[in-house]
This record gives sequence, structure tokens and C-alpha cells, in this order.
Amino acid sequence: MRHLSFTYWLILALATPAVQAMVFITSDHTLAAGNAWNSSFGVQQNVFVGQSSNGSFVSGVELDIVAGASLNGDLRARGDSRTTVYGGSFTHYVNGRPRSGLGLADSSQVQLAGSTALFGVATVDDNARLIIDAGQVEGIQVRDNASARVNGGLIQSQNSFTIAEAAGARAHLELTGGRIGGIVRANGGGSVNVSGGSYATLFSYNGLIEVSGGLGARNGRLGTSAGGLGQFILYGSDFLLSNPTVTSYYDPTYWISGRGVSYVLTGTLLNGQTIRASYFEEGLALGQAPRNIAFAASPVPEPASALMFLLGLPLLGWMAGKRRV
Repeated sequence: MRHLSFTYWLILALATPAVQAMVFITSDHTLAAGNAWNSSFGVQQNVFVGQSSNGSFVSGVELDIVAGASLNGDLRARGDSRTTVYGGSFTHYVNGRPRSGLGLADSSQVQLAGSTALFGVATVDDNARLIIDAGQVEGIQVRDNASARVNGGLIQSQNSFTIAEAAGARAHLELTGGRIGGIVRANGGGSVNVSGGSYATLFSYNGLIEVSGGLGARNGRLGTSAGGLGQFILYGSDFLLSNPTVTSYYDPTYWISGRGVSYVLTGTLLNGQTIRASYFEEGLALGQAPRNIAFAASPVPEPASALMFLLGLPLLGWMAGKRRV
């Protein structure tokens, strides 16, 4: 056996099922090099923060993960725990992709504060909150009453299906910086606010997307579904929809639209950024005014006023179309 090649041993190691273990962190800790719960190759070790082995939650748990930490498994935040990731290695292999999963639930909070933090898809449920200042995730799925804020870093999958999505009533995604290598989507009544960073492709399937910055200056692409279910509000000045063309919308993540009308969208966003993008509205015919997009000088400050504004979107969109198209 000692004469077998390195390739043989590599194949054998990859074919051997990973040993699974669970670590429950129920008091304040710093996860660093040398900690007993660091995991090695071949050992899948999911770390639960703020949850005990019997499934009960432990309140007030804080965890810092720093350079030198090693996690070959998922990081799962529970209860009202607070986790800050400054660095470390996260290499849980799922379907050939070396990224640990990141899952938030209950009222937990996770902040990615270091550029070495690399995770797979981050799911944010219940009333949890995710903050990304640096690092990389393969995608973001915000659901229920949860929220996520991206101030920096990169959202980029190892395939073509990169999505940052707010899906579900009261799910909210805020993008103030960073960039994405895919599509931003509002679905199921969720809302997205884009004020900075680089987010070229925005699709409002059944939700609201507000844009005051962060749209690609020359290659921005906005799309909405039929029936007024998907809505856009753009904040700034001098917006113009021109050159209507009958076409369809292709979203490689999951949706190919029916026929609709595409426009060239120009104007200046609230942050001073001049844009030349495309806007597509499914179900629209030539000669009809756009129904799913509206323009305003600045965001509506009060929630009650914002609700009234949203209810008036179809009318505002019609008025904008009459003035600009």
C-alpha cells in the first residue's frame, strides 16, 4: 500500500464520507487558531451559536471569529446571539463548492467584518439580521421579517446563479456598498433599497425596489413582471424612458418573461450618478404607458407616507410615462 500514488489517496479521501459533528456555543467565545472546535479536512462540524444541544436557546451569546479559525461546516446563528466574523477559513464542501453555509434565524445577528470571510449562500430568516462590511458570500436569501445590509464585499457564486433576494412580506435587503456578480431580486412582497455599490441587474418580480444609487452607469438592467406585481421607485432627477421596443426578459436564475416592452432609461440618481440603463415591463404593449415604475426627487421619510406613495405607484408611473415617453 505504501507504493500507491498520491492520486489514489486523494480519490480515496474524497470518496470517504465526512464525519459529521455539531458544536453548540452557549457562552461568549473567540474562535481562533488552536480552539478545540476547529475542524479539519474530512470532519464536517456545524457550529450553532446561541443554541444548546437540546435545542433550547441561550440568550446573550457573543462570538468573535478571527484569523486562524478553521470551520469545515455551516455557521448557524440562533436565538438573540451576536456573531462577528473578522477572518478564518470556511471550507465545507457541498456539491463541489468549498464554502460553508451561513444561516441566521430567530433574532440573531451576524456581521462579516473581515475580507477573508468567504461563505456560501446566506439565508436570513425570522427576525434575524445580516450585515456585510467585507468578505464574500455566494448569495443572500432574506425571508420573513428578516433583513440584510450590504456595506461592502462581494456577492458572487462559483456558477452563474448568483442571487441577492428579499423574498416574503417585510423581508428587506439594503445595499449601500459592495457589488454583485448576478441579480438583485424582490419577490413575495419583499423590498430592496439600493443606494450605493455596484448592482447592475435588478428584477422586481413581486415586490418593491427603490434605487437612489448603485446602478450600473452604462449597463444597468431593470425588469418587472406583469400585472403591476413588481414595482420600482427611482430617486433623482431628469429621468426619461425612450425608444420603446417589444421584447422579452431573460433572467438566468429562473425566469424567462412573456412579451413586453423595453425602454432606454436615462437620468441622474439621487447620489449624483448619471445612468443609461434598460427598463423592461412584462405584459406591456407599444403605445401603453409604463405602469410599474415611478420617479421621485427624494425618498418619502415616513412609513405611512411611503405606503400611500406605493399605493399611488400605478398613477405616478402613468403620469411619468405621459411626460417622458
